[in-house]
Amino acid sequence: MTSIYQPGDITINKPLTSKIRAHYYSYLTDCASSFKPGARLKVSRENLVKFVERSFDEVNADQRFNRSITRSFQICGLDPWAMSLGKFTKHLDSLTTNKVYETLVKHQEAIVFN
Repeated sequence: MTSIYQPGDITINKPLTSKIRAHYYSYLTDCASSFKPGARLKVSRENLVKFVERSFDEVNADQRFNRSITRSFQICGLDPWAMSLGKFTKHLDSLTTNKVYETLVKHQEAIVFN
């Protein structure tokens, strides 16, 4: 159900982890001259937290212009101010191209209680 009801997973995880990874690689590049080949480079907790904080700041700054988080709530049908569920319906229809999802939906049946 991640692809339906978890807007954060749909929108934020990939850009956030990409930005954290970029900060990590930048750190490795900066430290490359100070360690020997084959040696392990330890990243302090303080530096790791800085990578994450900078990445969150960058994602938040991006949201001022691209508004993908807002759109993800609309796509997941979780926008309380939406006037229709058109984007959600379109999203559900697009998921049927995934055979696993299509099979799950096809074999689900609502139980009617009297």
